[in-house]
Order: sequence, then C-alpha cells, then structure tokens
Amino acid sequence: MDEDTLRGNGLAFRLAENSRKLAAIFTPVEGKAPIDKAWLLQKIADEGYGELFLFEPLLTQLTTQYATATEPFTLEIG
Repeated sequence: MDEDTLRGNGLAFRLAENSRKLAAIFTPVEGKAPIDKAWLLQKIADEGYGELFLFEPLLTQLTTQYATATEPFTLEIG
C-alpha cells in the first residue's frame, strides 16, 4: 500500500448529537502514515463536517498525538 492509502488509518470522526461537538477518535493500527493539518482539514470536509468551527490548536495537537499514540484516544476538535 502507498502512503496515501495508509494516511489516517485508525482515525475516525464523530459528531455528538447532544452537544454538537466533533470528536476525533483514534484506535492504534499497524501501518499508518503521518497526517498534517491540510490533510486533516480535507478529511473533515470530505466527511461532511467542513462547516463546523474547529479549534486550530487542537488540530495541531491531533496531528502530533496521532503520530506518536500507542493507545486509543478521543479528542474534541470542534
């Protein structure tokens, strides 16, 4: 598989209906490629959440945490 196919592996987004907050959920997987802020913004838009307010510092935190995480995590990003 190429890097584009592996980019974002283990990462999903979910909108909480009651709070209207967007969460990024990561489950560790083998064979993931790094993500960056531009990729992240495009992925969020592709999944239908592009109109939401996103917390810029948390997007940066998500890219860093994704790169180094060995345990599952959830991060509210918008």
